[in-house]
Formats: sequence, C-alpha cells, structure tokens
Amino acid sequence: MQLPHAYSSQACQDVFKVVSKGKKVTKFLSCIPIHPIRPLQHLNPGCAKSELEKSLITRDAHDDLMLCAVKAYNLELKKPYHQRHGLHRVCLDFEKLNYEVTGTYIKLSHATLCRLANGGRTPSKAHADRAWLTDAKTNVIINFIIEMADRGFPLSHCWLKEHVDVFCHSRLGDAFLEKSVGINWTYR
Repeated sequence: MQLPHAYSSQACQDVFKVVSKGKKVTKFLSCIPIHPIRPLQHLNPGCAKSELEKSLITRDAHDDLMLCAVKAYNLELKKPYHQRHGLHRVCLDFEKLNYEVTGTYIKLSHATLCRLANGGRTPSKAHADRAWLTDAKTNVIINFIIEMADRGFPLSHCWLKEHVDVFCHSRLGDAFLEKSVGINWTYR
C-alpha cells in the first residue's frame, strides 16, 4: 500500500506505516501510545461484545487515528505555506488510509484536529484524568477480584467497595473521604 504523495516524507512514513503480512494487513502506528488493556476486553473471550465494549473499542480507534492525524498536521505546518495541506485534507487522507487498511470508516473532524494540534486533549483523556481510578488501578482491582475468586473467596459488593475506597483514598487523599464510591458503585 502506498501513502499519498503529500505524506511521502520519511517523517510521515514513521507516523503511518503499513505492513502487509500475507492476506492480513496489519497497521503499525509509531505515534500511538500503548494503551493498557481495557477492563472489559479480557473478561469474556469468545463471547459477543457488549455495546459498551464496542463503543470503547471504536473510541480508542478514533483517538489513535486522530493522534496520527495530529502528528501529520504538525509536520504539514513545517512546510512552506503554499505546499502544505489544511485540516480538511489531512482528515480526509487519514480517513481514506484507515479505510484502506482496516476496512472500517472512521470520521475525523477538522475542528477536533485543530483543537488537538493546539494542545487540547481528547475526551477520553479528559475523562480519564477526572476518574477516581486510573486504568492501571482498575486492572489491579480486577486482577485482585479474579485472584480472590480463584482462591475460593469471592468478594462481596461491600468488601469490594472497601478495597476501592482504599485505592481512591491513596490517590485523592482526604478529599475522597467525603465522597466515597457509594453503595451501588460496584454494580456498574
């Protein structure tokens, strides 16, 4: 697969590399940070995905593609004025590249690209910063629940709430004591 001529420089090729392996096309994006495993992605392998899990996967794919578009747009800004491509063109090119590689269409907004290129955050990142638990702590709690169940001591909702309160208190300090996770938090 060929990158569009506008992105044929070595820096842009580092942003969006496409490697073909037999019939299967695999996408390697050097600009994408490695995300920790989402808590829902490994609980029921082989089963149908819930709507929430599908939306999380779609959101991650959109954010990853948008990060690559931001890198490409920042490289475009370094070109002379008459040779650079605008926000719309970069979005359209990455939508097309993603469709050719994965077969799924992901719409990229030029306004979002502009905001992210100017130092903004994705909604996922903004929500993650406001969350009580980080993804790493969530994975620790899930692994603890699984380990305790394997040992024959499944956690009750009350006991799980106490463990989550300890994690949240260690991260947020005394401010968290006023607003515990609540009785129904573990049912979500």
